[in-house]
Amino acid sequence: RPLARMLEERRLTAEATDLVDYPEVSALKTEILEAMFGYFREHHLGAHHTARAKVFHAYVKEQGEPLENFARFQALQEHFQKQADEMAWWRRWPEGFRSPDSPDVAHFAKENAERIQFFQYLEFLADGQVGAAAGKTRQAGMAVGLYRDLGVGIPGDSGEAWSLQNALALGIGVGAPPDPLNLKGQDWGLSPFNPLALDELGFAPFASVLRANMRHAGAMRLDHAMSLIRLYWVPEGNEADQGAYVRMPADALFAVLAL
Repeated sequence: RPLARMLEERRLTAEATDLVDYPEVSALKTEILEAMFGYFREHHLGAHHTARAKVFHAYVKEQGEPLENFARFQALQEHFQKQADEMAWWRRWPEGFRSPDSPDVAHFAKENAERIQFFQYLEFLADGQVGAAAGKTRQAGMAVGLYRDLGVGIPGDSGEAWSLQNALALGIGVGAPPDPLNLKGQDWGLSPFNPLALDELGFAPFASVLRANMRHAGAMRLDHAMSLIRLYWVPEGNEADQGAYVRMPADALFAVLAL
């Protein structure tokens, strides 16, 4: 109860400001979610698993390695960012932590299992909220339901880039060549899939990304859909007009998309 009163006072203070205090809002949300997770562990994941605990465990099992890696990344990023803000970027972490498959990461995961479960819990909550929203659309008679959007690339500093290094062309930004809209070309700062690596991996990373974004959706927009055929690559450190088109394995990508 004292914690609840304190959090409520901070919430009211944050809401009373003319401008959004993003650091305070983020910190406040984190504390609230940590309190929720503490209750969840005590009352649902305790000695006698509740029905909600079983749903949580089923979700974690279903999402498998991608969720585990993402939760590990979140915990690692939080850990290193406390040392210095610039350590938020995984390429600045100690070398032993720059790969999800390293022994150092496995040891960290073992030592910080509860914190990793916290980040899995946050994904569980978010997925449940999206699922509930999709259910509301069906109840309202919406034929399509949620219409989701899949980006053309992956931010190089993200947990996804850290997890999918073997499938991405890191050090490359995707964009567009010079045209009347932008005479200098465009570099959107997103990493593309490496077409050769995708082929070697049986296009599984592409399928996984599609599956995750189609979850709870009745339709999905594929941003810059031409990227299934060719994509403009700009090597890191170069101006946007110094890129080139790279042809993608369109037949295979369209086949995976259709599946």
